[in-house]
Amino acid sequence: MTEQSSLRCTQCKQIYYCSLECQKKDWQEHSVVCKPVKQNQFLLKTSVLQNYSLDYLFSTDKLEDNAKASDEIKKKGISANSDKTEKQGKRTMFSDLNSLGLKKDMKIEGTVTMFSNPGEFFVQVSSPEVLSNISKLSMKLKERYGSHQEEYTPAKGEVCVAKHSVDQNWYRVLITDMDVLKKTAQVLYIDYGDGGNVPLQRIKPLHKDIAHFPPCVIKCCVANIHPVKEEWDSNCSSTIASLLVGKRCVLTIIDVCEGEMTFFSVDIILPNSGKHLHEILLEKGHDLDAKDMNSHKDRSATGSTMEKILIQNKTTEYKGLAHSGCLASKIISLSIGDVFWGMVAHIQSPGNFFCQQMENGCKLSELQISLREYCDGVPTNPSFRPAVGDMCCAQFTEDDQWYRASLLSYVSEQTALVGYVDYGNLEILQLSRLRQIIPKLMELPVQAITCTLAGVKPVSEIWSTEATSIMKQLVQNKVLAVEVIDKKENTFVVELIDESVTPVISASKHLLESGYAIQESSAVSTVLETTTGTLQEASGKCMKTAPRKIFVVATDAIVSVVPKTEHQLLFKLSYLYTDQKLEKVDWTWVSVTPKQVVNVVMCVLCNPSEFYCHVLNNEDLNALKELNISLVEYCQTAASISKITEGEPCCAYFSGDGKWYRALVKEATSFGTFKVQFVDYGNSEEVTLDKLRQISSVFLKLPFQAVRCWLSGISPINKEWTTEASAAFQMKTAGKKLQAQVVSLTLNGAEVELIDNSTGSPVMISEILINEHMALKKVSTQNMLPAELATSDCQDLSSHIKWGAAKVSVNETLSVRVVEVINPSLFYAVQIKARVDPQKLRRLMMELEDYCNSQNDCVFKPKVGEACCARFSGDDHWYRAVVLGIMASEVKVAYADYGNVEVLPLTRLQPIPAFLLDLPFQIFKCSLAGIMEFEGQWHISATERLKNLILDECVVITVKSINECIHAVTVNKNCENNTLNVADQLVFENLAKYSSSEHGPEVHGIQGIVTTANRSKQKRLKATSKHCKDDPTFL
Repeated sequence: MTEQSSLRCTQCKQIYYCSLECQKKDWQEHSVVCKPVKQNQFLLKTSVLQNYSLDYLFSTDKLEDNAKASDEIKKKGISANSDKTEKQGKRTMFSDLNSLGLKKDMKIEGTVTMFSNPGEFFVQVSSPEVLSNISKLSMKLKERYGSHQEEYTPAKGEVCVAKHSVDQNWYRVLITDMDVLKKTAQVLYIDYGDGGNVPLQRIKPLHKDIAHFPPCVIKCCVANIHPVKEEWDSNCSSTIASLLVGKRCVLTIIDVCEGEMTFFSVDIILPNSGKHLHEILLEKGHDLDAKDMNSHKDRSATGSTMEKILIQNKTTEYKGLAHSGCLASKIISLSIGDVFWGMVAHIQSPGNFFCQQMENGCKLSELQISLREYCDGVPTNPSFRPAVGDMCCAQFTEDDQWYRASLLSYVSEQTALVGYVDYGNLEILQLSRLRQIIPKLMELPVQAITCTLAGVKPVSEIWSTEATSIMKQLVQNKVLAVEVIDKKENTFVVELIDESVTPVISASKHLLESGYAIQESSAVSTVLETTTGTLQEASGKCMKTAPRKIFVVATDAIVSVVPKTEHQLLFKLSYLYTDQKLEKVDWTWVSVTPKQVVNVVMCVLCNPSEFYCHVLNNEDLNALKELNISLVEYCQTAASISKITEGEPCCAYFSGDGKWYRALVKEATSFGTFKVQFVDYGNSEEVTLDKLRQISSVFLKLPFQAVRCWLSGISPINKEWTTEASAAFQMKTAGKKLQAQVVSLTLNGAEVELIDNSTGSPVMISEILINEHMALKKVSTQNMLPAELATSDCQDLSSHIKWGAAKVSVNETLSVRVVEVINPSLFYAVQIKARVDPQKLRRLMMELEDYCNSQNDCVFKPKVGEACCARFSGDDHWYRAVVLGIMASEVKVAYADYGNVEVLPLTRLQPIPAFLLDLPFQIFKCSLAGIMEFEGQWHISATERLKNLILDECVVITVKSINECIHAVTVNKNCENNTLNVADQLVFENLAKYSSSEHGPEVHGIQGIVTTANRSKQKRLKATSKHCKDDPTFL
């Protein structure tokens, strides 16, 4: 822009315009932003500003005159704060930052942090310089920006710092847009690539010590590719985003476009596949820029015109981005005679049910995590209407989780019938609960195997509900031996055997013997008679086709992950079958040392205070796989245990998959069973004596592989970990390769910090649980005195519910409104005249709204009397509140700063962080002074009478004492021409008695004088109270 120096705002001198017309159009918004700057820089009085017309301010000819005017004002001594003037006068624009020095034809590596579409995405450059800069920036930002900062109004295009609403840390941002009415700014985090809407109160100027660091992310587009239509297809963009975001890629810079923020046109290679992104886009039908065709051919060996034609003719051959309608579902292959361990996932009748193979449990769990991550990042597409028979992702209504499904038919314009292909059940869903599926989620074969029970048929033409109910009781949620007897089209004829009991139970035989089924044919009858022998034989032979897996079982908040082995050829050691004498030998656990950092994967997850890990040592884990396979054959011939010794190793039978593992005997129970712990995985189980075997010393040479751990630096919110906290911990860790740093070692195991590096930047698991309000940060006890140490845990548990009311002095009299009555010893009131700074309260409300809107949905179960955040139904805004009562699915709350009361569903509540409790509540707790209950507890009639007298009424109280935040008060209520003392009224009505601590020896005198004269006073009190009724219309 040639005239840039003269076409900028004459007041703030920060914003540039292409013409006067452009500047005039922007003045309505820019004037609000500009005003504070010119007040701080030039301190012009309003009377002086009014002398300038709009055209005058915009005129380039008046720059000199304006400068003179401002100089004259400065000379008159109007300027008052030179430091503040200097701070806001030196703004840092994006062009002022240093650059990374990236040039055309350079090849770099980086992590894609945000992907809007192929025409705009951000990459964090992976280089020693950038990594060093991020570390230095983090330290300097913490040093320079504390909790208290002066108010600041940024300008569009300026580089500032912003306080992130989630982790409360400061980061550099580019102001991309501003909403002056809402006092918010749209920002881009220039070191990470994501963006957001931030309140202006969370934005501060960039300090000069940080201004020289170049941005750590670069803005990119795919070189030489244009969308077929004017805009990029959202499905295409979301699909590519799932392939790239968080992944480290190789980029070649094709061109550099200078602008407000430098734009890099790049050729990007996808991780793992080695395929170029432009090739994928060509397959999707996007156009190659014709003028760059030849140059593009030179840069990519796969980018020729001929190859483009071949790719466009073979779009279905690329499985990375094909439409879901073109994706063929993989089917589990089974043959007649196959036997596998399985579970019945869904039963419609004995003639139509669905089985899952146990060996794929781990993969199915990983698939569910991938489905959730993918679908949560894909917005609803109103135009998405899959064809009948197409695969898609569907959100199940009972748990709101995502599953693979096949669209069976359309019920209406907005609803469709889907079948969940991994479980077998059906459901009618709104189309808004469907998402397009991507090939990555189709790699695992469909898990629901359609089955019918062998050898039986219904007594009448159709299966009765009783027969179906009996079958569900027999087989549902059990690990069964499944044998394929026959195949009819796409349905497998199977026999189900429960081997967890003695004698074993055949589902077919049980239905026949119960009279709920009849025999289908003599041929099948023969099969049924020999089923038990066939399966027992298969246990040592055919069962080797069903490898073990990890699967998750959630019971009473204990999350278990069962041992995992890969399918291998049976490994036989000659010494396993010799008649050697079993000797007592030493055994060891895998060892770690303090401050050691190791890669681990979870085996068993109970809660954050108890879980078991495998150290990722390929040599040991491969040896464990071979050992487990050998152990199965060994235990078929090994001797039973005649003498059980606690703490001794043995072989134990695991009912989850019917195989044998190394174990330690923990204890004998009163029911004739023994509790054992599987030492290579950590899970425990009670077994009978016949499920234990002597163990050979050969199997004890490999150290026990399970490392017992607990997470450092956190504690449960209550005394015990909640189911939600354990589930959240499982979701963050299960199936992931994690980095564990050993903090300390005890005889019970290792205290560790867990770090997830899979997202591109290290994330501490403990911090996630704290931020999601699933755990509390543990108070350090290193320098505590013994007395302090003893109470630290209690403080930890109660800190989240403590709140304070506005300070009231003893003997102070004030007018209040009673908002809730629990009993005469506890009721809640709010002052008629609020004692709060309106500006502080307004600022707190903005912070509260910002905080609550940034939180993920979580299950919050508050306690009565606890502070929380509540979403008011009147305006859908968040406010501070106190819990008054809890029902099954609803909570009664009082809004702590206003006093109104309402009943809300649990979904409209969130836990409140400590920083939002700094401002005292206007609501406070009270009790009636001078009286007490009969027989140690308040009768319901006393509570109801008190409610009738004061609930939702304006009364006058006098504070007599304050004990543990409860104000003991006298309550007087004006009724027509009389004043009613509420405590006296309850005593006169024999609903309470005077407490000796208040009245001493006068008690008997007062009670004794209730004679004829005092009864007239009692009548007057009762007559007065008739005028003091509860007003149901009071709001």
